[in-house]
Amino acid sequence: MNNNITEIEEIVLGAIILEGNNALDVVKNDLNYKCFTYEPNRLIFASLIDLDRENKSIDLITVVQKLREKKQLDLVGGAYYISWLTSRVASSANIYSHARYLIENYLKTSISNKLMNAFHSISEPNADPLEVQAKLITDLQDLVNEVSTSNTFETIESLGDKYLTDLSDLMDGKGEVAVSTGFTEMDKYGMYGKSDFILIAGRPGMGKTAYIISSIRNICFRDGIKTGMFSLEMSSMQILNRIVSSENQINSEALRKGTINRLEFSNVNGTLLRLKDKPFWIDSTSSIDIDVLCSRAKQMKRNHGIQILFVDYLQLTTTTKHPNDKTNQTGYISNRLKGLAKELDIPVIALSQLNRGKENNSVTEKMPRLSDLRNSGDLEQDADSVYLLFRPVYYGASEWEVNGQMIDVTNKCFVINAKNRHVGIGTELLGFVGQYTEFYSLVDEQKKMHSLEPNKDFF
Repeated sequence: MNNNITEIEEIVLGAIILEGNNALDVVKNDLNYKCFTYEPNRLIFASLIDLDRENKSIDLITVVQKLREKKQLDLVGGAYYISWLTSRVASSANIYSHARYLIENYLKTSISNKLMNAFHSISEPNADPLEVQAKLITDLQDLVNEVSTSNTFETIESLGDKYLTDLSDLMDGKGEVAVSTGFTEMDKYGMYGKSDFILIAGRPGMGKTAYIISSIRNICFRDGIKTGMFSLEMSSMQILNRIVSSENQINSEALRKGTINRLEFSNVNGTLLRLKDKPFWIDSTSSIDIDVLCSRAKQMKRNHGIQILFVDYLQLTTTTKHPNDKTNQTGYISNRLKGLAKELDIPVIALSQLNRGKENNSVTEKMPRLSDLRNSGDLEQDADSVYLLFRPVYYGASEWEVNGQMIDVTNKCFVINAKNRHVGIGTELLGFVGQYTEFYSLVDEQKKMHSLEPNKDFF
């Protein structure tokens, strides 16, 4: 053990116990208990943080009581050691510089360990260099975050200029409010806002992937919005096959098997030439760790300036956090995606499975609810909006009762906006063509039909 480091630890702890919560306030946003190398000192600092979080005053008596309550007083050397710490200092005048010394020592040691781990990982025969790099970047950033949680506080004055500039741009039609969902019916629910985390959920067979591919075709290929996608279930070529099928109205199975004619082949070639410069980037790494995904998403934003990100789908991401606890793992992944949306300041849309609980219910009881989200209440809590997909035809029902009337739901899908932080919630119907795995706006389709002028030459 480095005696110099231990001595500084003692001085920092002594200063806080001597001068109380005000001294802790100077260092608590950066200094972490992990920065203490001597285990008793770690336990004492953790207790100081506990007292502060409980809004209790810090002094010799309360620290001893807290350690006794946690059954750690004997582990740290008893009340005598706590009292001895206060004799090490006269005041907390230099506590900040002492804390920075502990933080720097912790970072040096930890970064060395992370680099050594990365060296061992890259030496493995089947190592993926990009994954090792992404994990190293994430690990190093996490280390810095551990000891630098304080942010610059903002005021109305510091925010005001940007707010007025953004508002003026919006008034002039130059501002970017949000990204369209790609469907007229769904845009009235607030579209995809910056820093929003949005869930699109449904049972298997409801068309979740088809829904986002249809969105991508509209917002990226039509509107030119720079779009990123993590496809964890399907390969990049499978995604492209879906896109080509929808764009050309050719059965996706026929494309997969190559049972198309020469004219259709020519049309496919024309489609690929037309789309080749569209701002769309895909990462199809399967079973990707959520921290690696976030690191690659940041790289996608940095290199390509993506304005929206899709993840297909959430339950296929992995994490080493909370082993053997699927609920907490899902919660961690959800928290990371919400944080990613906020950090990149773009909408992040993730697909999610629903619980199987309703599979044995009658068809009329299968309409999904928010409570059907799979594995974790964190999904409902973290998401700014939740859309649930439901196709009655999948379960053999061609008609459905809406407001007391039976309507035809053949080739249609209910899209339920079950949660929305910005505007009201509601349910809409979209068109769905299974053979092309395509969703489309019924409102836009109706407008097209009404816009067709009768040919007067036939009268």
